Amino acid sequence: MKNINKKNLIKTSYSSKWLAAVDLKNFRIWLGLFFALLFTGIIIAVYAENIASIFNLKNQIEGLISDGKLTSIQQIYEWASDKGQLGIGSEEMAFLKFVYSTGDDQTSKILISVNLFDYLIYYSSFFTTISNVLIASWMMIYVIKPYNLGVKGILNSKMTITAAVAITVTMLVYNAVLLPTNEIPIELNWYWISQLFLHILMPISFIGFSLFAIKHDLNNYTKEKLFAQWKFQLIPLFGYVIYVMIRGLIRTASGYDASTNFPYFFLNVTTKSGQIWIVPIIILVFGIMLGFSSLYFLIIKKVNKKTL
Repeated sequence: MKNINKKNLIKTSYSSKWLAAVDLKNFRIWLGLFFALLFTGIIIAVYAENIASIFNLKNQIEGLISDGKLTSIQQIYEWASDKGQLGIGSEEMAFLKFVYSTGDDQTSKILISVNLFDYLIYYSSFFTTISNVLIASWMMIYVIKPYNLGVKGILNSKMTITAAVAITVTMLVYNAVLLPTNEIPIELNWYWISQLFLHILMPISFIGFSLFAIKHDLNNYTKEKLFAQWKFQLIPLFGYVIYVMIRGLIRTASGYDASTNFPYFFLNVTTKSGQIWIVPIIILVFGIMLGFSSLYFLIIKKVNKKTL
């Protein structure tokens, strides 16, 4: 009986805190809910579509093996190379494992398996993925625990600015550095639609919401807090670079597919282009983080001096 009363008390306390922090007649909570569901849905859809493409390739190869058109693992890779299924931009083959197996009839067969764990680690190593998961999590927590805004956890002021700056970096670097290296198709497909959401629409939506749609405590946006914000942002930036470097070098030394070892060419220190660009890109990104965190502090201070 005591446990039931304790649970009811917790539920009542949460409901009271939630209702005290939210005005259901105000657009903010509903806009936040919309963005939380949209961001989460897009991220899940991208993961699902990528996984589906790996299994579709597996099924296609198995069909060719069954028809006798591919009879060896070497032929499979030659076929994949001819079809443009190898290398950067076509990483699905890297997550398929091919082995010969001898059946009861002593005939050799090619068995294909999918390394989903390797794929999940690979795709989750992109800064785009990390920053978009961060803002989706921020929006979801904002809806669930709006009373923590500016105070606690991912909703505190440091993390709010960090999330906004991180997704700004994603948007700027992709559109200025990575997009020009890609060929845009005449007809939009799901890949380009998802890229539009992940690199433009979701970043702009979150930046706009976090700066203009919510109320901020100006005590969290003083000059001293800005300097602390700059220092704080060094942690995720260098933490990410160190993680990517260690992971990539270990995979390279272990003989993994080169196209999946590093998420971005400028972080691939095993190549000359990576060695040339890694330091300038890190300095550029840190400069962007300093500049935009300062800009966002200024915007928040100006906006919150007015009545929202």
